[in-house]
Amino acid sequence: WLTDAQQVVDSINLHIASMDRTSLCQLHQFFLSAQYDQKIREKAPISLGLLLALDATKCRSAFEVMGDESRKSSRLQSDVVAVLHDLGFSTQEEFVESDSGYSIDIVLQVDDEGIVGIEVDGPVHFVSGGRTALGKTALKRRHLSLLGHSIVPVPFWEWDLLEAGLPQKNYLLHLLGKPLIPEPEEEDQESDGTTGQGSSENAVSQ
Repeated sequence: WLTDAQQVVDSINLHIASMDRTSLCQLHQFFLSAQYDQKIREKAPISLGLLLALDATKCRSAFEVMGDESRKSSRLQSDVVAVLHDLGFSTQEEFVESDSGYSIDIVLQVDDEGIVGIEVDGPVHFVSGGRTALGKTALKRRHLSLLGHSIVPVPFWEWDLLEAGLPQKNYLLHLLGKPLIPEPEEEDQESDGTTGQGSSENAVSQ
């Protein structure tokens, strides 16, 4: 492991100056995995020190710049935020998580226990024509979870099937582990005169 890690370190140091933004972003995610993924830490405790000793500042900067350029609210995200506001939640959009540099679509709570938020996943987050999350999307979810945050996804195909109003509200409440809003009870038949009308007809027939 130690020899393999040293080769990785030497290779990165040799090529990092010429890496494009995409490669630097991928390398940043590699650093996050090496730092926070317990499985990696357990399997390579000695080599891990070499990997983390690398100066990852350039990778983090490229990651944040690329995030800034792609950070924009979609119609789907705006719809979700509007429903959350109707439910009385306060929201922060495009919140940057300090340890990783990830931007979280919608944050509802930030405290010592972590972040509670929502990732609104449109079609670009999935394999074309399918419902399997892209590698970078799945890795983002994993990293945020490893950092102790509670982030729930809202995939586009689930949201698109919901009717506006109560179905959308209860969908979000369910995701967030909150009590659901009960369905409105049907009007009593007596309130619309149905029962009374039937009684009158019976009286006439008698």
